[in-house]
Amino acid sequence: MIYCYAVIAQQAGEYDDIPEWSKDHGYDLNDPATIPKFDQLVDDERDFQLLLGPDVFEDIMTGLAISQAVENARPR
Repeated sequence: MIYCYAVIAQQAGEYDDIPEWSKDHGYDLNDPATIPKFDQLVDDERDFQLLLGPDVFEDIMTGLAISQAVENARPR
């Protein structure tokens, strides 16, 4: 479960604005549900960080990034 929230937080941290996020994820900016989805993503990241505290949050996010980099570097 923590992994899922970490991935959500990671995704939220990658985007500074709704247009970029919606384009990358195939959401239509004219759809009234798009902005609330982005807002929920940002809220989930904030709540996850508040729950864990800033130090643990950063440790988990760093671990996630390292794990993904190692996995992506493995030959297929």
